[in-house]
Amino acid sequence: VHAHDWQAALTIAYMRFGPARDVPSVMTVHNLAFQGRFPAGIFGGLGLAGEAMTVDGVEYYGGVGYLKAGLQSAWAITTVSPTYADEIRTPEHGMGLDGLINMRAPDLYGIVNGIDDEVWNPATDRILVQNMIRQTFKKRVQNRAVIEERFDLVADDSPLFCVVSRL
Repeated sequence: VHAHDWQAALTIAYMRFGPARDVPSVMTVHNLAFQGRFPAGIFGGLGLAGEAMTVDGVEYYGGVGYLKAGLQSAWAITTVSPTYADEIRTPEHGMGLDGLINMRAPDLYGIVNGIDDEVWNPATDRILVQNMIRQTFKKRVQNRAVIEERFDLVADDSPLFCVVSRL
């Protein structure tokens, strides 16, 4: 199971404190500033075993920390770059989690985030109906028609785009 950021991090704690503890898990951090911290009073509604409300589980400074729980419980931790993996190990950028992250350093990997333009190159991509380069960008019309048909979109002149980002 691969969880991204605090919104999905508690999934890994459910696994660790439940029957799926032997299922491999990865916690990816895109931005450590967003941690999903809540008052301790929410713990009872989470459905986790009581043993999870410890410093080795979801407890974080007297409350519940979703990202902290994911970092604590995951088999491996990844970040969006090797540089970011190094930065979050410092007090300046660790946002209070640098101690935990340093304890988990053997399981921490920085992987460059983004698109490999050698693989996903519109000039050579075999998935595209019509390959193109900047000078022949008008050829994208054929690719757009295929997308509109495949996803049952209305064929018109409105912009069609895709974004890869945080939710």
